[in-house]
Amino acid sequence: MPLPGEIPKRRKDTDADKIWEQLCSPGGEWLLSKKKVTIEYGFDVNNKRSLKINSVPRRRLSDLVGIFSVVSIAPEEITIISGPPEERRTFLDIILSQTSTRYLANLSRYQRVLSQRNRFLKEHRGEEISRKLTEQLSGWSDQLAEFGGEIISTRDKFTNFLRAKLPDFYQQITESDEKMEISYQISGRLNTREPLREQILERLSKSLKKELILGSTTVGPHRDDLEMKIEAHDIRQFGSQGQMRSALLALKLVAGEYIAQIKGEAPILILDEVFLELDEKRMRALLNFILRGGQVFIATSRGQEVQFVPKADSRSFYIDRGTCRVFDLPG
Repeated sequence: MPLPGEIPKRRKDTDADKIWEQLCSPGGEWLLSKKKVTIEYGFDVNNKRSLKINSVPRRRLSDLVGIFSVVSIAPEEITIISGPPEERRTFLDIILSQTSTRYLANLSRYQRVLSQRNRFLKEHRGEEISRKLTEQLSGWSDQLAEFGGEIISTRDKFTNFLRAKLPDFYQQITESDEKMEISYQISGRLNTREPLREQILERLSKSLKKELILGSTTVGPHRDDLEMKIEAHDIRQFGSQGQMRSALLALKLVAGEYIAQIKGEAPILILDEVFLELDEKRMRALLNFILRGGQVFIATSRGQEVQFVPKADSRSFYIDRGTCRVFDLPG
């Protein structure tokens, strides 16, 4: 489901569209600490999405990115911990795009140039390195190094924030002494003495022979990864399902703290069935930890979790087949 703070996924989501249409038609008003934003979302007579922000028509859903920030936690997102590197890069991109329009712009430019460079490499797959071919690639390589260096630098700073906060968050969530670690893994060794741009250019040059064989770019932030460990063991290989779920919660909650620190406002936190398999003690502890500040949405197919949320500070909604209505909980 595309959210105002997130990068919408390119897939048909009829129920989500209906819900957003009800929330934002004729106009959903979102009150932030610094400003008030009106979002109008629906479909025109040709059944095409229609979006207005503060009464100004917008062509792209991506214009919603960064208006206000959202951190979502759902069971299927366990792949951020257990899945391939692409899942972790997407996590980085979603969080950092919400905190920096420059990062989002660099990411968009990088992906465009990467696509063009890969297309050229495929067209010349199997060819020998020549001066002409190198000159043809140089423009794309220069841009990849420029935008890629900016992306890596921003990701690395965010990872440093995660590294400082994650151990404490993980221990509070698990009520254990286990230590969680995280590091940013760059596709190739870099040093701190030279500018990132020059290092990436050098690695692109050294990788050209291999890239002409493969027909794709093998160097850059599109190949990087986050490595996470618990008690010095790779969580992907040795972590239990419980450890992975706790690691996901800790990772997302620290990301929320990062957004709050950068933007001066806590993000909206959306929890989707995150309390499954937790006993009442763990559920209460996690809720107390989560409800310290900011707005929280808890989506659940059960009622047990909601009864522990303070009634004075909450509202409840029932969603069924694309219809959303308010209802009051007993008690």
